[in-house]
Amino acid sequence: MVKLKYSRPLTAEALPELAEKMSLLEARLKRRRVISVICGWLCFLLHTAMMSFSAISLYAHQAGPDYVALMDRVPQLAEADAFVFQELPARFGLTFAIPQLLGVGAAILLPALICLVVSLLLRLAIRARGKTQLPPEASENERLALLRSEAEALAEKSKPSRKANWTLRSAFLSLLLSGGAIAWSLYVIRPDSEDLDAAYFSSYVFIALILFTALFVAAYVTDSLTALLCALDTQWDGDTLKDDLLALEESRLPAPEEPSAEGDSV
Repeated sequence: MVKLKYSRPLTAEALPELAEKMSLLEARLKRRRVISVICGWLCFLLHTAMMSFSAISLYAHQAGPDYVALMDRVPQLAEADAFVFQELPARFGLTFAIPQLLGVGAAILLPALICLVVSLLLRLAIRARGKTQLPPEASENERLALLRSEAEALAEKSKPSRKANWTLRSAFLSLLLSGGAIAWSLYVIRPDSEDLDAAYFSSYVFIALILFTALFVAAYVTDSLTALLCALDTQWDGDTLKDDLLALEESRLPAPEEPSAEGDSV
């Protein structure tokens, strides 16, 4: 959650400085929203592509050489599979029993690391400069009223937390791509087996549910890691500031007059 530091208890002399900090806070939140949208799209595209590619490759290699041979029918798919899961690990002297699991790990970590670099570059390019809206000739009561209204509006705008809407879309799309590849391979090869009955195919429904859950969890981990590394939180709780402004405003009101003794006599 984004923080706003100011001296407490709040005094009238601190209002101009508070107005500048409020304006800067609003600029920072706007910048974070821009970075969040860009990083969200980057994560969605990179994570979905890498997870789908890893799932399809894992299925093809586990199903057998006939299914691996189907990759040649898709342009550049076999070459990409050989480079990512064979040549690339060999360059670093690494061997894996299931090299596609390396692709799953990369699908979780790599988008977050790329977004970290992108967010740093965007923060350098987009300067958070606040513009105070308090006119210099405004009275203290007018400054109080304006700051309180700005705090309420900004707190209401920043109340919803940043939601990872792309994770659900990524899980669905990865599932569709993986399921489509499996269905296409079974259609092309048409394996002859007594096990391919209605019960066998209906079991794919449960496999799809398990796969979707795994895909969603992986996408959610990627988004959470990205939000943590890139500081994409856009929540700000302005209740404390609103209470302090209200307390200062009430302290400036004239005290109620006490009833005189003469008024109480009969």
